[in-house]
Amino acid sequence: MQHARLVIHRLHLDGVELPLRFGTLVAVARTDDDGPATDRIDWEIVADGVEQYRGELQRHHVELLCITGADDEGHLVLGELEGDAIVVRFVERTVVLRGDGPLTGLTPEVFEA
Repeated sequence: MQHARLVIHRLHLDGVELPLRFGTLVAVARTDDDGPATDRIDWEIVADGVEQYRGELQRHHVELLCITGADDEGHLVLGELEGDAIVVRFVERTVVLRGDGPLTGLTPEVFEA
């Protein structure tokens, strides 16, 4: 298995931006002979919002803009990711969403052994 831990720059739930203080995406990919199989990924988001989370334990379409690396000059590279996820818990400003299907936009390069 390989994993990726990405910092979230921007997060939208069902098309509505959730302003963040800090957020991370953790993705775990099962591996095959060619490396991580990006079509078989378990993923989870932990997001600390600016305001208290006012949603419910429900399913959302999630759109993310994450830091996926840096170029040769050291400038951050951002990647767009999206998929469906379910809110599994929330406390005050913090919400945890677990992937409920594929997460598109991830590339094998973001995974570590």
